[in-house]
Amino acid sequence: MSSIKAFLRRIFGRNKSKHMPIQTGPAKIATTARFAFPKKIQLGSWVRIGKLCYLNGEGGIEIGDGTIFAPEVVILSSTHRHKQDSYLPYDEFDEFRPVTIGRGVWLGHRCMIVPGVTIGDGVIVAMGAVVTKDVKAGDIVGGNPATVLSTRDAATIESLVQQERYYLKAVIEKGLSRIKSKPAPNDARP
Repeated sequence: MSSIKAFLRRIFGRNKSKHMPIQTGPAKIATTARFAFPKKIQLGSWVRIGKLCYLNGEGGIEIGDGTIFAPEVVILSSTHRHKQDSYLPYDEFDEFRPVTIGRGVWLGHRCMIVPGVTIGDGVIVAMGAVVTKDVKAGDIVGGNPATVLSTRDAATIESLVQQERYYLKAVIEKGLSRIKSKPAPNDARP
């Protein structure tokens, strides 16, 4: 626990940990990540938030265990009310729409998640994608607006989630480290 307090002090200074999102377990958060309305942001265990990410939790954001944010990901959970006849381009009211991100999700570099979206377990969001609609578990999405590019095996994802086989957890607990490339399954090693 003291290492978490030291980490928070390094980022926010003394006695400012109240400005962090609510965490349920170990997480790695880049010092340049920014949080608006952090009390309404909940992070699961084994979450990594990359450099220059921006999470606006005004409408509520929930992030599941094992989810990884590449740099510069943006998540918004509120928007201006434009469907009205009082003012242009919008009126004085904000609409709050919670965002829910499942477990074991990979959010690619500079992707954006708009208010009100739910992303299922094991989803991969490609770099630069703009997610405007809910994404089912195991889908791989990309583009603007994001569309389904491929789908991962649902049974495998469910099994890995149940076993808590998250990358960051393996890095912290088992010392897993990245390698330059993984040999193809049929490659013979000398």
